[in-house]
Amino acid sequence: MIRALVAVLFLWGSVWAVSAQESTWSQEQVTMLASQMAEKVKAMRLATRKEPQVISAGSVTKQRATKIYLQTLQKLDQAAAKLSRQLAAGDGRSQTLGTARRIDMLLRDVRQQGAALYSTEWTGVHLDPALSLAAQLRSFYGVAPEPDSDSPASSD
Repeated sequence: MIRALVAVLFLWGSVWAVSAQESTWSQEQVTMLASQMAEKVKAMRLATRKEPQVISAGSVTKQRATKIYLQTLQKLDQAAAKLSRQLAAGDGRSQTLGTARRIDMLLRDVRQQGAALYSTEWTGVHLDPALSLAAQLRSFYGVAPEPDSDSPASSD
C-alpha cells in the first residue's frame, strides 16, 4: 500500500514538473531564440573557416584537431538550423527536446575543442553569443548542460 502511494505521488510529481516546465513555454520566444542561435552559429562557422590559425594548422596533430573542430562546428550548425526549422514548423517542447540537448552537447564540445586548439579572444567573441542564447533556450527546455570533462568529443 505504501509502495502504491509512493508510486502515485511520484507520478503526480512528474506530471506536475512536466506541466510546470511547459507552462513557461512560449513558442514565439523559443522560435525567435532558436533562429538567432542558428544565425550566430552559422556566422561562427563561417568566421572559423577563415581564421588564420585554422587555415595554417601546421603539424599533423593540429590539422587533425582542426578537422574535428570544424566537423563539430558543422554538426552544431546543422543542429541549430534543425531546431529553428522545427520550431518554425510549430513543433513544441517535446518534439524539439532532443535537438536542444544535442545543441548543448555540441556547444560543450566546440568550447573544449576550441580551447585545445587556440585560446584566443576571437573564440570567445564568436562563441559567447551562442552560449548565451543556449542558456536562454535551456530555461524553456530545462536542459542542464553536461559537466565539462575530458571525455572525447561526440563522433556522430
